[in-house]
Amino acid sequence: MQACVLGAVMVLAGERARASDVRHEIAVGTATTNSSTFTTTETVLLSVSADLIGGRTYAIEAWLELLPSVSADKCDLRIRENNVTGAVVRSARVSLDTAASSEHVSFYGRYTAAETGAKTLVLTGQRGAGSGNIQRISGPTFPGYLIVNQVS
Repeated sequence: MQACVLGAVMVLAGERARASDVRHEIAVGTATTNSSTFTTTETVLLSVSADLIGGRTYAIEAWLELLPSVSADKCDLRIRENNVTGAVVRSARVSLDTAASSEHVSFYGRYTAAETGAKTLVLTGQRGAGSGNIQRISGPTFPGYLIVNQVS
């Protein structure tokens, strides 16, 4: 018996797959201009609003460039529900080693929707260590993205 895996769902030969069974992109938040600089105040760097289904799990992916003003700064990144004070979905600390040189950051988290409806998710940044300021840089040819994919 042959099987095909679609997203997180296994479909056996002869079974029908629904479109909702396949991992697919739900929503994308895009930034094509630079953010303001930030230091120790947590700042929204990217946001996305998505129509989610209660009980389903979603992959939240961020792709961005961070620019420190000094060497050896650390940036604390968080994916949060709703806004800068919302519940944390995932957090991590990123080392920014070279002054005035942007570094690509990719960041991943998983979120299970508590209810069906529109949901805003944000990526925030805050200088966690160091003495400089940090900025998300973006442009038309190197946008920042916050992507919501349905995985189950």
